[in-house]
Amino acid sequence: MDSPLIDERKSSVLDAAERLLAKEGVDVTMDELAAAAGVG
Repeated sequence: MDSPLIDERKSSVLDAAERLLAKEGVDVTMDELAAAAGVG
């Protein structure tokens, strides 16, 4: 289990990636990104 700080960092990175992908027209959720990255 990761520390709360690591969990928050992962969430922040996934949120940023979701926004960037949305700008490019890619419809993906944070859960899908996490699963694809193996951090879910």
